[in-house]
Amino acid sequence: MELDQSRHLLSSNWVEDLNDVVPNGSRVLVVCSRGSVKRGILESIRSAIIQSEITIEVFAPETPDLTFLQEIFEPVAELNVDYIVAVGGGSVLDTAKAIKLFFSVKDWADFQHQAENGVSSKPNDCQIIAIPTTAGSGSEVTPFATLWDRQESKKLSIDAPWLLPNTPIVDPSLLATLSGDKLLYPALDAISHSVESLWSKRKTDESREYALSALAFSEIAIASFKNGTPDLAQFALASTYAGRAIAISRTALAHSISYPLTLAYGVPHGLACSFSLKAIFQFVCSSDSLQTSEASSIESILQTIEPLELGSKIRTYCDERDATRLVPQMLDTKRSNNMQHGISPADLVEAIKGSLPR
Repeated sequence: MELDQSRHLLSSNWVEDLNDVVPNGSRVLVVCSRGSVKRGILESIRSAIIQSEITIEVFAPETPDLTFLQEIFEPVAELNVDYIVAVGGGSVLDTAKAIKLFFSVKDWADFQHQAENGVSSKPNDCQIIAIPTTAGSGSEVTPFATLWDRQESKKLSIDAPWLLPNTPIVDPSLLATLSGDKLLYPALDAISHSVESLWSKRKTDESREYALSALAFSEIAIASFKNGTPDLAQFALASTYAGRAIAISRTALAHSISYPLTLAYGVPHGLACSFSLKAIFQFVCSSDSLQTSEASSIESILQTIEPLELGSKIRTYCDERDATRLVPQMLDTKRSNNMQHGISPADLVEAIKGSLPR
């Protein structure tokens, strides 16, 4: 296991590293996806912690919603486990954080209340080991998780310092099965994290350095993707650096735009939060709120992803009219206000129209 210069955990063999960090005799809850069974990941987890007791295996859906979480609440919440081992994409890692919160709440109603109004429970001793299999969400290094209430058509979030995974293990080899949009869209999410971190009101010197580093890695990653030889280490580093950035600064308007599009039309998250970046950037630049190096890095990555024609990809899910009718929901969030430069409803309508091809 190697530690890079910015303290991010990089692994050359995640199975060996998992074996190293879980003491023999531990009680373990495993979270992964159904697809991980077919890819042999679940069997690898079992072999890595063979000297420990797996109390239950939870298979997270593509997006963790309240219906799914309520179904698993009763069999999971009363368990006494030492570690949650989560191997998968952002939804798997977010599910692991939700399960950790299970162990501190009184009942399902309490969990739902905290998902809607903010985490108030005290921390517990269960540790999360987070091993991402996509490069985008950065959930392995953030203290928050995205949940969905599909009955009410809204996005929820749990956020507390103690939900930050205790041990992130980032192994680029886990990305080897990804190609095309399954590799690209998470990478676009990481780019959005980096860009939004730079125009966030909560930006710090530390988050700025993480974001700029993430954009540098993203430049190499996207170039390699377009050349047909993806550099998986660059994808992984971009994602984790960007995750570190938003753990401090949080996301902003582009993410606020994305959630209604995903809920209403099923637009993949990475695409939904990146297609509007160029248009938002024009508004931010007009306020002169970015440093020269920040603006230059953003401009460079936007030029790199421009040939991907993200607006055309959005149009396969919804048209201009569909997208702009959601503007009230897009602006009615804390994220939409987390910008150094505000934007009006009329401006946002124009930004969305300008992001979609005629």
